[in-house]
Amino acid sequence: MDNFKDILGSDIVNRLKERGVTKFPNESMADREKRMQRADLDATMKYYQHDRIAMFNSSLIGQKEALKQTFDDFNITSQNQARELSEAKSIAERIANGEHHHYTFTGTPGSGKSMLAIALLNQLKASHTCFFVDFAMLISLTRQFKDDRAMADVNRVMRAIKLADIVVIDDLGSESSMQRNVKESSNFTQSKLFEIAQYRDLKTAIITTNHTSQELKQIYDDKLVSRLIMTDGSKNVVRFNSEDYRKYTN
Repeated sequence: MDNFKDILGSDIVNRLKERGVTKFPNESMADREKRMQRADLDATMKYYQHDRIAMFNSSLIGQKEALKQTFDDFNITSQNQARELSEAKSIAERIANGEHHHYTFTGTPGSGKSMLAIALLNQLKASHTCFFVDFAMLISLTRQFKDDRAMADVNRVMRAIKLADIVVIDDLGSESSMQRNVKESSNFTQSKLFEIAQYRDLKTAIITTNHTSQELKQIYDDKLVSRLIMTDGSKNVVRFNSEDYRKYTN
């Protein structure tokens, strides 16, 4: 009773007693504060969890179903694939432990680079805000500058790129040519990539590309390659040498 008087005040307690209320929770002011703090923390965690899920699900990707891929879905049929999976998992663990770098998944088309990048995001999305961007799709949307809906999508994507803890920029270099042969990227594309590089400065980014480092230097400005694409060392590069992974999947 005395604890409840501390919370409500004796006048209110006396009025409640006059109305027949004689039993009150035995909770001190300190206990009540702890309970309210726990409730606030739970509500905040639920809010941010919902926010993380919403951001990841709004990723710019052709097939939304692909966002469900995890490391367990990666079908290993060779030693190369076992190594690629192991290195991707290692990067995920390092990011989870607080690393902030730019990482590159590079190699032959169809070898599983995008899949393992998505799997890495799924591994970390419970504790990090994650976003996946098909770069060619972003450039295509950006060129539709007279379309208000397309511009709204571009603004949404760029905001996510700026704010997310981890961003995957997928299939870099494909927007300059639909073929594997190298073609210099347009000034328009490079300006957009410079903007992304500024947003991801000192933040985690994962780049997937079919191109070698020398080919990327032919496609993009050297400063851009150095700032966004090239990394802090070989441990931040996963080289995919496997044959087309897609022929082993349904």
